[in-house]
Amino acid sequence: MTLLLICGGLLCLCLSMARHQRDLLARSLSKRSSQALRCSGWAALCLSLGLAVYGGPLAILFWIGELSMAALLVVGACTYASTWNKGSSR
Repeated sequence: MTLLLICGGLLCLCLSMARHQRDLLARSLSKRSSQALRCSGWAALCLSLGLAVYGGPLAILFWIGELSMAALLVVGACTYASTWNKGSSR
């Protein structure tokens, strides 16, 4: 559950940046949409941390591991999607 929240939060934070919007969506979103994505991303990360804190000290350690794993997944997926989008537009 926390891994999905973390992945979703990091993806929202990624898509809130103009460069990633152009790479992944082939357009820039409005400032309002970018702000909503940024707030949603941070809210998802905070909620996942809250769930981890509820689980105890060892759960926080697992949360840090999940955060690292999710960051790797999101960066890999964004990189793959970006190169795939550039290759299909030729």
